[in-house]
Amino acid sequence: MVGLWQGVLIADGYLPQSGLDCDFGPNTRAATIEWQSDRGLKADGEVGPQTFGRADNNLFWNGSEIRYNGTNSDLGSMYRNSAGRWYVAGSSSIAYLSYSDDSLCG
Repeated sequence: MVGLWQGVLIADGYLPQSGLDCDFGPNTRAATIEWQSDRGLKADGEVGPQTFGRADNNLFWNGSEIRYNGTNSDLGSMYRNSAGRWYVAGSSSIAYLSYSDDSLCG
């Protein structure tokens, strides 16, 4: 879910838009540490349940769409199907999201 997490960092102003490269490299790690520190979390640069849980506080429904209410912008076009799977709907495709598969960037 690197692409989705980088989207959160972009929406909150911790990573530039050009940072969405689907690689959890040094820039994403540094932005993650800063994001965690600003929220009183263990600033270890790892995006585990506590970090995702805190990001989850900014999710909201907009009709049938789920959005992330970021500090600088919203991250949108996220949905959840009847089986509970999260996905992002593009103009011509659907990418399912999970903790073990980064299909957002595939």
